[in-house]
Amino acid sequence: MSLEWIFLGGKKINNITSVTLVNNTAKDVDITVPTGKRWMILGVRAVNADSVNRVMYTFIYNEAAKTSLIEILDDPGTINAGSSWQWPSGRAPTSLHISSAWHIIILEAGNTINIHYNAGGASAGSVDADGLVVQALEIDV
Repeated sequence: MSLEWIFLGGKKINNITSVTLVNNTAKDVDITVPTGKRWMILGVRAVNADSVNRVMYTFIYNEAAKTSLIEILDDPGTINAGSSWQWPSGRAPTSLHISSAWHIIILEAGNTINIHYNAGGASAGSVDADGLVVQALEIDV
């Protein structure tokens, strides 16, 4: 017999995605909430494992086609080579429309979290097996 931890808001998940960055090439990494699920986002971590600094952005869209922007989760600016970005953070927001502080984010099936990496110039490129991690409470709907 095993014991399974559950929360009133669902079960805790870690959605772990590999990220491959290529020499002087922009990259978008998308995580879409699966059909029949609802997520309450607890945290997001993205890694710039490349050998050059890269500007990164984090967006939440209504759908996988990324035409309807719901929220700019954070605009951390330049992330140094080998460093990571984490939401939430205690960093001051760069505008009134961006919140780096924790707040309730509930995503429905089809909503998409997009991490955008700008091209960083000539680099070695990189692969990070857990380059993007989204922590959430997940419930079936």
